Amino acid sequence: MPAPRRMLLALADGAGAAASLRAALEVTAGPRTEVTLLSLLCTPSLNQTGPMPVGGAHFGRRLVEGRFAKAREAAASLATQMETFCQTQGYHFRMRHEEGDAGTLLGHAAAHHDLTVLPRGTWFDHAQALEEGYAAQRSARVSLPGLLLAAPDFTMPGALHFLHEGDLASSEALKRFLGLSFLAHLPLTITGLDLDGADAALEEAVALAAARERPVHRGPALLHPDRPVPLPAFTGGALAIIPARSSSGRTAWRSLREMEASVLLA
Repeated sequence: MPAPRRMLLALADGAGAAASLRAALEVTAGPRTEVTLLSLLCTPSLNQTGPMPVGGAHFGRRLVEGRFAKAREAAASLATQMETFCQTQGYHFRMRHEEGDAGTLLGHAAAHHDLTVLPRGTWFDHAQALEEGYAAQRSARVSLPGLLLAAPDFTMPGALHFLHEGDLASSEALKRFLGLSFLAHLPLTITGLDLDGADAALEEAVALAAARERPVHRGPALLHPDRPVPLPAFTGGALAIIPARSSSGRTAWRSLREMEASVLLA
């Protein structure tokens, strides 16, 4: 199985974060994979204070200072855990720490790696500023091709399932994914929207995958833009793959966001 040559682990702390990162490494990394451990603090999130009463500026500054101190402590703890794990397992790795707009910094770093891993439902405030639901929303809005939102129980999938929205963005996303040769030995199902005109896009998508010599078949139309529901196909060990733009709340993502499954953006 071709493994990514350069892999970026985004060290966002939260429930199950270390388990998600370790699992993603064990499943996807190979003996020649170069791993970057990227520790980030999202300063815009940590600086949020909301409305303050008259005379509350001093309290607001103390609140933010306390958040940053706790976030740096949490980030350092997670970085130490992952550094120890990588050393023990013999991975080739390096460590980086940055502070600023986490979305921008993550995007710049991801551009130089084949695969980026972010623990699903976490963000770079390290659980100090955002409630769990808001942190999950922030991570879900990241639209980076090659981003794996890894759940703590992520294991080697038995199949791949690409959710195609019948548009140009989905077709381009599928082409990018096939170019990665990621988990190329696994059977691939391509499922499309239940909409008029989607059939042609699905036929072309299946033909492209077959031309790349991927084991592929077309799945039933499970997605509907007006009635997105959680998809039962992902309870059986299949890895969901969606176009990166879908992470902003389009139909494919809405069908998955209530589930704890790992999701790969293409």
